[in-house]
Amino acid sequence: MEHPFETALMRIIGQDRVSKLMIHGKPMWIATPGAIEEVVSLVRLASEYGKSVAAVGAKKQFDLHRDDEQVDLWIETAQLCSIIEYSPEDMVITVGAGMRLRDLQNELSNYHQFLPIDPIGGDDETLGSIVAANAWGPSRALYGTLRDHVIGTRTVLANGDVVRTGGRVVKNVAGYDLTKLLVGSFGSLGVMVEITFRVRPLPAQRTAVILSGSVDDVNHARAALMDSALIPSAFECANAPLAHALELSLGAKDALWLAVGCDEPVEGTAFQESVLREWSLAYSLEFMTLSPEQTSDLWRGYHHTLRNADVVLRVQGKPSVLIPLMGALSVTLDGQSVWMSACVPAGVLRVFFAAGDGTAQDVSSCVSQLSAYEVTLNYEKRPLDHSDYPKLDTPDAASGAKQTVHRHIYQAFDPAGLFSKTRIGGAK
Repeated sequence: MEHPFETALMRIIGQDRVSKLMIHGKPMWIATPGAIEEVVSLVRLASEYGKSVAAVGAKKQFDLHRDDEQVDLWIETAQLCSIIEYSPEDMVITVGAGMRLRDLQNELSNYHQFLPIDPIGGDDETLGSIVAANAWGPSRALYGTLRDHVIGTRTVLANGDVVRTGGRVVKNVAGYDLTKLLVGSFGSLGVMVEITFRVRPLPAQRTAVILSGSVDDVNHARAALMDSALIPSAFECANAPLAHALELSLGAKDALWLAVGCDEPVEGTAFQESVLREWSLAYSLEFMTLSPEQTSDLWRGYHHTLRNADVVLRVQGKPSVLIPLMGALSVTLDGQSVWMSACVPAGVLRVFFAAGDGTAQDVSSCVSQLSAYEVTLNYEKRPLDHSDYPKLDTPDAASGAKQTVHRHIYQAFDPAGLFSKTRIGGAK
């Protein structure tokens, strides 16, 4: 016998666009609306039945913040994938939240433009999931995060109202900036159905230089680069196991390496390469230049490799401590194929663990080592069954003024906890 809620779902969008899963004896529904009006009806229906809601496009990004077993209705946004409005002259585009990043970049490239984000995992994610998680990758070093590129949204709130935040023009400063509140909210405030981005011209070329060597020597180069006038498009430090996975040849098996990107024309690229070559000689570093094609292959392989990690531990601290920290972890995890990659200017190190019988123990050893440093830890990704993994005592999980503000925001947007009852700090 069909559940009354399931029957009502089918009445809204049709039987072929509703599916049901049984998780530990509890039903969970996935609905695929084809229009904003259907999203509104689904949200209102869930509210009527007291069912919790999440956007399925962001599910991969929800591992930290939600217990999937507590979500009753996943709203899949894949069919909300059209281009709503595009003005190449103004470099502004509005699209459905279900469009994939790859498809957006292909469309923008026809006008020699691009959206300068490269979230870990590649370009197969939906824009709604990327924005909900404020996901980013190595390009953050130059281009910032999505809060710098999203200028407006249309979002369905818990009561079914559709609100427009920001606008479709770059100069939009009236009132509170609710757009930035939605970016990185993990879907806890509503279902984004449209997103407006500010885009950029494609660089004339994209190249990179690899500097590799000992922890101390790489850290010297890091300090020199941060104190210089160079403006790298990527400033990523990684460990030797990741280099091996990417088939990069380093001078020593335990070396760290810096990938320094450049999105400048030929003259600017030559200048940056000359400065980096001088530093390689001064700090006894191996020096390798990558052509545009090799640079593209490097970052493609980087995303393809790291997206397969089973656990991702995020470490945030001062940029000056990241490389020494990576050296210490390399000793602790000696012989383990654990990948590390740090966006140095952002002060963020990610540690990637592959699935395996000893993964939980490796994570525990890593967390124990990191406890000696002034850093904060979060899981960006972990298995649903994570009972064997160490709990992290982070500021985001603690009570206090920040948690109180979060709770007030969630209760103002979603007093019944339709979206936020499974969110850390959400309505209870």
